[in-house]
Amino acid sequence: MKIYIFVLPVLLLAMIGVKGQDTFKIDGEISSLNGDSKVYLMREKDGVYHPDSVITSNNRFTFSGSITEPAQAMLMLESKDAEGKAVRESRTLYLDKGLITLVGGHLSSAVINGGTSQQEYNALNLSLNKVHQKMQANLRLLSNASSANKEKLQAEIFPENNQLRAEETAILETYINHHLDSYVSLDLLLQKSNPIMDLETFEKQYAALTTRVKSSKRGLVLVGKVSKSGELNVGKAAIDIVQQDVNGKNVSLSSLKGKFVLIDFWASWCGGCRALTPDYIKTYAAFKDKNFEILAVSLDTNRERWLKAMKEDGGSWIQTSDLKGNDNSAKKDYGISVVPQNFLVDPNGIIIARNLIHEALYKKLEEVLK
Repeated sequence: MKIYIFVLPVLLLAMIGVKGQDTFKIDGEISSLNGDSKVYLMREKDGVYHPDSVITSNNRFTFSGSITEPAQAMLMLESKDAEGKAVRESRTLYLDKGLITLVGGHLSSAVINGGTSQQEYNALNLSLNKVHQKMQANLRLLSNASSANKEKLQAEIFPENNQLRAEETAILETYINHHLDSYVSLDLLLQKSNPIMDLETFEKQYAALTTRVKSSKRGLVLVGKVSKSGELNVGKAAIDIVQQDVNGKNVSLSSLKGKFVLIDFWASWCGGCRALTPDYIKTYAAFKDKNFEILAVSLDTNRERWLKAMKEDGGSWIQTSDLKGNDNSAKKDYGISVVPQNFLVDPNGIIIARNLIHEALYKKLEEVLK
């Protein structure tokens, strides 16, 4: 078994804490707003998003602040349509020094211009656009399908989703390998740096990043995540999970000992998570009577949205959440920073596989439950 040890170079340590601060300003204009609306700027610190908010005036809004390095943030808009119904939109952008402009009819489709990181992020999203549009279209088809047509539709979409995921992965891998001095590449690696990462591939990609990026705050976080990943490798004992089910009753992973259990981390707002539900339904139907169970852990904070998503998507396995979002206790124990993620645990509580999706999960269960 290979053991990967990351030693932080002395040069990187010397650079920590000496970076100055730069100022940024966001100027936004959304033409579809009706009257005053509220815009939130969500900035991440130590794994928790901290909001700042402003009220729009004449369809415009402004934020300003300081940063030590380019970083992702999220804009969230609360407004009302012409009929007075609540409208909520969100958009990710990169904060960098200088002026950031956002102009469009809606927040979700507005054009964002800013510093180097925002330009790189725009280019990445452009290359992913066709793949993501098709994924979203498939999710809408499945969500709107009648019970009678859903099974047939799943059979048609199943292989296409596999291909789309492969295309997405290839685009992201190519981007990282060709943008080694990019904070966008760093964030893509952070998204990969959950316990499901391929350490050997990850080590090569991390080592190839420039010193500037590796010495950033998030670069140092990345090193810590690699260490966390080693605690949850295949062959390690799964950490016990205790969450409440939809009836408010505590359910633990340890109470399912003696079964093969898929721990599924997801959220109602995660389109990629919900796109996997048809695969889980098919797999669960085939193996639920063969000593297999799914323990789903939602990272939601809103109970109504959580319940609504479950009703829309279907599935009869165990659903749990503590409704604390980023502060979810299981999320912290398993080092989860992006969903979907999953772990397959054997009857003795040992992790035997990670991040099994689509056909990979079905084939693995066929192997262990034969």
